[in-house]
Amino acid sequence: MDRAPHRHFCVSMFAASSSTVSKIGEGSIGLNAHVAAVDQSTHRMYFPLKSVDGHSVSRVIVPR
Repeated sequence: MDRAPHRHFCVSMFAASSSTVSKIGEGSIGLNAHVAAVDQSTHRMYFPLKSVDGHSVSRVIVPR
């Protein structure tokens, strides 16, 4: 939730083929999650968060 403009940010995952795109997941990452990086070998997603209880945090999402 971006408190000032009252916006909530989430991430969505899609599977794409040559003919279709299907949503396969969605979730809330956290405040100030503005940048994402994906490790192409492990498929882990990294989201640096600006402030969680006053500390910088890197949230790592591991696909199932």
